[in-house]
Amino acid sequence: MDGEERDLVNPRIVGKEEAFQALPDDEPRPPKLLRITGFLRMDLAAR
Repeated sequence: MDGEERDLVNPRIVGKEEAFQALPDDEPRPPKLLRITGFLRMDLAAR
């Protein structure tokens, strides 16, 4: 993150609604032809 390595924890598969609500509205979405049904989401580990 910002050129710094960070540990990630709690990997999970989430649906597109949860995945996209964490992104700005103007962030491009994957093309519909890919038919992605799940997205990998992780949290930053506490320092």
